[in-house]
Amino acid sequence: MIFKRHFYLHEIFFFIIFNLTVFLIFFTFGFCSGIKNVRILLPPIVQVGSSANLLCLFDVEEDSLYSVQWYRGKFEFYRYLPDEIPPIKIFHIPGFYVDIFTSTKHQVTLTNISGHVSGEFSCEITTDVPKFKTCKGSGNLTVVNLNINFSVMNRHFQIGDLIIANCSFEPLISSTKLIFYWNVIPIPEKFLKRFNDNHVAMTVNSSNFISDEIFIQLRCAAIFDDVYYITSKSITLRLEKQSFTLIAIAQTLHD
Repeated sequence: MIFKRHFYLHEIFFFIIFNLTVFLIFFTFGFCSGIKNVRILLPPIVQVGSSANLLCLFDVEEDSLYSVQWYRGKFEFYRYLPDEIPPIKIFHIPGFYVDIFTSTKHQVTLTNISGHVSGEFSCEITTDVPKFKTCKGSGNLTVVNLNINFSVMNRHFQIGDLIIANCSFEPLISSTKLIFYWNVIPIPEKFLKRFNDNHVAMTVNSSNFISDEIFIQLRCAAIFDDVYYITSKSITLRLEKQSFTLIAIAQTLHD
């Protein structure tokens, strides 16, 4: 394709920035005497049933670490005591499953996350005797159950046929951007005609495609708050080597 290299690099760049942004922009600082740079880093959105790494970074300087305690709201669910064997202690809260093999003094890994895990998380650091200094950082974690559905009415078509694709997702989340992909290439805005928020049309000439390209992978994706990314499964289209028109209809379903 004429725009293939440019947008392939664009997609690589996006995923690099996406993976970094997930943890770099969602944190809070704790300012406490004697314990420096307490930061809690959380993914902004987590899919139900997936895993999430919760990070707590800190510097106790010349003091010794006594404990690291993690809370969801007022309830403690994880404690790390470096001087005890084993150092990790788990407190049972329904819906919280901690992977003790990947959890450390700086990281807690939650697995098979349920919807009611959403809320405020805090990490409390305490130094050992004689000072017993304490500092806490906190942040919010949102758990959602996102479903994205993508379908194409015509997977085999003749020259001039109209290809209609439908993309829907639920529940509604603000600051959502829909992107359609032709293989790994984001469909450029100049090929789209947006009738409204739920209706997008695209026309592509044969000159935009590699001559031996017969099978095309088409999919849609949604980006929330420029950070969280969810994509549909790809649908394979068999194309004739001539121009056609694609209308992609995106719908947001309310609960």
